[in-house]
Amino acid sequence: MRVLYGREESLRSLIDPAHPVVLITGDGGVGKSTLLAACRDTAQESHLATVNITRLPHRTGGLQVSILNQLISITTQLVKEQGAATQLGHKLATRARAAIGPRRKDFTLAVAKELLAIVKERVGSDTGQALGEFFASVSSDNSESILEVMHTQVDADALQAIVDIADEVASLNGQSTLYLFFENAQNLSAEDLRQLADLPSMLSGRVVLRLEHKDSSDEHRRRIQLLRSAGVVEVPLSGLPEEVVNFWCRTKGVPESLHKRIYHSTNGYPLFVDDAISQAIADRRVTNISPAENFRLSTIDNLNDLDPESASAARQLSAFIEPPTQEDIVGILGSEMNTVRWEGVRSRLERARIFTTGTDGSPWFHEVRRRCIWESLSPPLRREVADRAVSFILSSFRDTEDLELLVNLALIAPDSSEVQNDPRAKYLSRANLDEIALISALLEIAESNKEAPSPEVPTAFGDPVFDYCRLAFKEDLNALPSLERLTAAEIIFVAENDDASVLIPRLSELAFLVALGRAGAELPRFPMPAIASVIFRTSIAPRLHQFVTCSYGIGYPRLLNAVTKGEKAHRAARPHHPHGRSTHSIFLRAEIEQQPFYAYSTFPDAETATLSAQDLQGAGGRHWGLHVDVNWVLQLPTGRVRSRRFLTALERVQFTPRPGLSFRSEVAKKADLLRHVRASCNRLERAVFDLEETISYIVLERDRDVMVVEVTGSGDGVAEPDTPVPDDYRFAGPYKWTELKQTLNLRSGERVSNVTISTTEGGYHDPKHVLESMSNKAREYNRSQPRIEISSSTDALQNALSKAQQDSYHDAQALCAVLSQYGDASLTPRRTLLLIHTHGEEGRYFHPHRAAAVYLAIPAPELEHDVVTVKVVERKDMSFDTEIFAAAFSEELSEIPVTSHESRDWRSFLSMANPSYLLCRELGYEDGAVGFHP
Repeated sequence: MRVLYGREESLRSLIDPAHPVVLITGDGGVGKSTLLAACRDTAQESHLATVNITRLPHRTGGLQVSILNQLISITTQLVKEQGAATQLGHKLATRARAAIGPRRKDFTLAVAKELLAIVKERVGSDTGQALGEFFASVSSDNSESILEVMHTQVDADALQAIVDIADEVASLNGQSTLYLFFENAQNLSAEDLRQLADLPSMLSGRVVLRLEHKDSSDEHRRRIQLLRSAGVVEVPLSGLPEEVVNFWCRTKGVPESLHKRIYHSTNGYPLFVDDAISQAIADRRVTNISPAENFRLSTIDNLNDLDPESASAARQLSAFIEPPTQEDIVGILGSEMNTVRWEGVRSRLERARIFTTGTDGSPWFHEVRRRCIWESLSPPLRREVADRAVSFILSSFRDTEDLELLVNLALIAPDSSEVQNDPRAKYLSRANLDEIALISALLEIAESNKEAPSPEVPTAFGDPVFDYCRLAFKEDLNALPSLERLTAAEIIFVAENDDASVLIPRLSELAFLVALGRAGAELPRFPMPAIASVIFRTSIAPRLHQFVTCSYGIGYPRLLNAVTKGEKAHRAARPHHPHGRSTHSIFLRAEIEQQPFYAYSTFPDAETATLSAQDLQGAGGRHWGLHVDVNWVLQLPTGRVRSRRFLTALERVQFTPRPGLSFRSEVAKKADLLRHVRASCNRLERAVFDLEETISYIVLERDRDVMVVEVTGSGDGVAEPDTPVPDDYRFAGPYKWTELKQTLNLRSGERVSNVTISTTEGGYHDPKHVLESMSNKAREYNRSQPRIEISSSTDALQNALSKAQQDSYHDAQALCAVLSQYGDASLTPRRTLLLIHTHGEEGRYFHPHRAAAVYLAIPAPELEHDVVTVKVVERKDMSFDTEIFAAAFSEELSEIPVTSHESRDWRSFLSMANPSYLLCRELGYEDGAVGFHP
């Protein structure tokens, strides 16, 4: 084992099994990897189960997969030594069956099968029968899809399954602790980091993790602080003290005169101290330069001192961050290289300290050394090396889909002829970070649209792309200039319609991979193309039981539009579906990282829809490394929305519009009206009326032209723009919607939902017109809903009518507050008498053409408070007699107000009507929407 200088206390902290997760932190070259290797060697000397150190990848989900890979290695070792395949198989099967919930169980089964399948492959047929019995007992149809999730993205259930199985694997080694070792923890995505923070509370005492994490930036230190606050123990490393460096130099025979120079030129960083000592031993000198420059020069000097074959191999391989396999390295280095010659070259590279860092047991470049060699190449040689590396990386990526390869691709792309010959790939290899963030966001939320002119081309609305980019990738995105540059480079195409701008990505395969690689290296995480489809397939679709159709996506769909399209799709999918029958469906509204997501699905029957709705309530949480919140699950059909609700209320209001109001005042009145209506609606009504979110209006005026911009997701009323309308602002043009949002300085989450262009003389917002528009939306929605069935018994009718009248009164109260601003509007407290005398035949009341009703509605404005009285009397006799009517309602008729002729003759109030029409109207529905039965 290599001698460590000055790290004894740190090593004791690492080897202590009382700490579940320990993190070695420090700058590059400070000796983190060396200390981690020393901890592994110490554990092995104590006969503890360990494996080689694993380098954590950049890609999201890398932590859980890396732990699984280490478990595979250690399980292979233990099964070989103990022949414990049968024992382990039974334990894992028991663990899987005990897992809580079907999804956890599926993950545990998938992890167990993956682990044992690879063990069987490595150990051989001796374990075949035992493992075959295990696989037969735990077969799961979901294994492949579950494994895809586990190997590509973060999932809390996957991690818990891996931890469960790690505990069972550790138990094979008796009472000994299982040590797992990882380096480059700074590569972990934010989602993986949160998983790592959960591990101290998840791990049993038999399994511990040891990791190293660079801390050379503020971002690194914030990540480390998060882990510390979660219970991860930090072992911080800094440069060695001068006395330790001097002792190290003495043991190596370095002249004492060089001790101080070595210390000051390296700041005590062990990696640089080691190089300086090697230089001092060879040359008896150490240049008085900074550690980074010393590191670079010593690397290049060592490279130049090598034999031509070894030096050439190092230069050709310096394009690769991670080591290819030995077979691939031989192929990359050319026809004159073979396995035996490569072994000799690798030994010489190790002796020259060109290869120093072990990755899974394979010596390779320290990353700083690799960059030193790469940057030292002449432009022609670098281009040649880059071309060879790009070809290999593209071929490997097609086979493995390892996103880490794309980081490597992005780093060498500017020097590759293949990339430079692809205009879009060339542009993206040098684009600024705003442009990479914008194209990343577009790739995530662009989806193919079956109804589009080109269904195979993915598209996305502009505003959601910008909002999503700021939330998911780059908060300070400068959107418009980035969009203009990407448009000029023909990487994004912009299409405009009357509502919004539509963005269309146009990328070659190489440009697409370069964009992903740069995002993975420079942004918080790799983009996930077509993220809505990914979330739907893995988180929503498995909870939908035998659905007929489903549409989904990122955005804010109108409920009415979703229902209408869903009905059409349902009928197309079920051609024998009876026309007019209500469609059983679910409308889900959620958020992915605070961005809207929806899904609308139809089902063959109500029972299936109900079961799916129950399961969808639990669809939230972290999926694929992203946070999903389920805001609303609406099961349809529902009860009908009273389409005459506010129109009926308006009839109770004495209202005289005031002429001559300014255009801006009219807009303000409309905003006030909608705010009051929204406050009086339940959630379903707000969805039907498109009032789910608050609405404000911004009026942009120039001369007599005016643009009224409706903004949702902000405040109520009329908002003033932060700055005057620029003189060069165009009400039309290729970027009018993007420019509009920038001009209005809308915040994240605010969006333009409608724009009206008019003149200052137009646009009078008559309240009755606004309410009639809502009534039309309700009628349109109600067409997909079932009929309302109300018993025609006296009590049932009286209750229904009383409730409808009371609702109408409260709606009128809400409207009066805003209508009074239009002119003389008031709602006088009054008593309303609604008296209904019905006739039918042999108990079949309201039978078509065989029923009649006498209706009397009498306002009583002189009373001091509002009371609604409804009384219904039913008769079998079809004849009408006023005396019988008077007797039935004698008490109520005595309260009829005096008319202008001082007459209290109630006969002047009587009217005859079809009872179905009459009662539908009083209940707030359209004629025919309500069914009556005895």
